[in-house]
Amino acid sequence: MNNKHEKHFYNVKYAKEYGVSEAILINYFQFWITKNRNNPKSNKDGKTWTYISRTDLAKVFEYFTVDQIKTIILNLIDKHVLIKGNYNLMKVDKTSWYAFEDEGKFIENTENPHWVDLPNGCSELPNPLGENPQCIGDNYPTLPVSKLLRKLLINLLVKIRK
Repeated sequence: MNNKHEKHFYNVKYAKEYGVSEAILINYFQFWITKNRNNPKSNKDGKTWTYISRTDLAKVFEYFTVDQIKTIILNLIDKHVLIKGNYNLMKVDKTSWYAFEDEGKFIENTENPHWVDLPNGCSELPNPLGENPQCIGDNYPTLPVSKLLRKLLINLLVKIRK
């Protein structure tokens, strides 16, 4: 595997409702849209947006082809999960922007998002690629990731992504 990301995660509830492939991309968009909530450049028309090309998504999820990514995204748009926009400064830039049609349904309380409070006693880093999950053991309560630690982790993920 060329990609350094060996684990990807998804929400079983979304997999049952939308499909496993769709749930994988929902998790990806949850991470980036949550991260972009505090970025004024990502807030347009009352929505929080993230942008990425299908080609770049296929590089992150190398088990999907670009055509499969296109189909999955179209399914999410048809199922009213995602909306697609274009806020690029240059007309020739065709990079797509994505937001949740109902952000409140997919972006939970960001102070304690669902991915840090798991029933099995594990706290995962807020990372759609599921790197470095941290388990604290069965005899201890699940600890929420602090705001400072979350910010440090997100900054680290941005550096890794580049």
